[in-house]
Amino acid sequence: MSELPLSKQFQSALKGVNNIANSNLRKDSTEFSLKLEQIIHQLDNVKSSILRLALFSINETIEEIATKHIQYLSIDYYIASCLELNMDRKSRAKTLKSSQKFYLQFLHSLDNYEILDKSQSQLLEHFKDPYNPTLEELRPSDPTQRREYKIENFKQEKALNERLKIIDQVDNLDDEVVRQVYIDQLKLFALKALQSYEGNMLELEVLKNIFEPKIEEEDHPDEVLPFEYTDKLETLKSPLVSKQGRVLKPFTIVSDRNQLRSKVYGTGQVLPSMTVEELVEQELQNGGMVKPQQPQDNYEEAEDTDKYHDQETYKARQWDEFKEANPKGSGNTTNRG
Repeated sequence: MSELPLSKQFQSALKGVNNIANSNLRKDSTEFSLKLEQIIHQLDNVKSSILRLALFSINETIEEIATKHIQYLSIDYYIASCLELNMDRKSRAKTLKSSQKFYLQFLHSLDNYEILDKSQSQLLEHFKDPYNPTLEELRPSDPTQRREYKIENFKQEKALNERLKIIDQVDNLDDEVVRQVYIDQLKLFALKALQSYEGNMLELEVLKNIFEPKIEEEDHPDEVLPFEYTDKLETLKSPLVSKQGRVLKPFTIVSDRNQLRSKVYGTGQVLPSMTVEELVEQELQNGGMVKPQQPQDNYEEAEDTDKYHDQETYKARQWDEFKEANPKGSGNTTNRG
């Protein structure tokens, strides 16, 4: 590949980029990853050839660049877009960060040749760190302005795509037309680079918050490390409680060592340790229960009191008066003639 002319290397690499972008393979498959790795390697070789030939310089303008060389300014964009396709879970975050660097390098390169429009150029100047902008620096904070910004980008992208319909006919077009087509393509890539950069930043925020399960270490029962739990206070070299009263290590205080040991072979539940009668007796002694009082039979004692004799005398008098008022047989009038 290195023996081929630069134009052949570039066209071969672009063919691979289009094939991998439109591939039906699963992006998390091994076959896709291998093909993607080959294409990125091709693009790296193209970039190495560009640097070796010294086709570009920061001291020149876009007018000083040969028409056939303008298209090579997009090499960083192609590398960044291919790196985005790597879906390996373990290296996803690292790959996205590498892709971000190539996107920014591409944008700064276009800005150096004054290919970016005024708003894009001002956006890059606003970055505190040219190669590590924040999400707030990349897009307007106001939702209304952000919506207008996206609408404007959509209109520009649509217009550029319309003008680039003739890009496949560059071999038959005038040099000035071809030159403008290549510049329009770079402007389109600049819009896509900013969009991809924003999307990657949002994905990186999500990946940063994903919980990574910790690998459990093997147990070493005979070795007590400073950060391991132990129930022996004499083996603890760091404090159990902080100066603010916060418990730093779990520990258990028991009055009897055998009490804690007995729970190991226990039933797993609390069993009764006394009968119901013993419990009641204990509660009565501790004042938790009150013994009910039996009703007193005062009948015999009442017979010896004057009040009792008065009541009996009163009942006898009532009975005598009732007999006098109602003689025997006075109530039976059925058989009288």
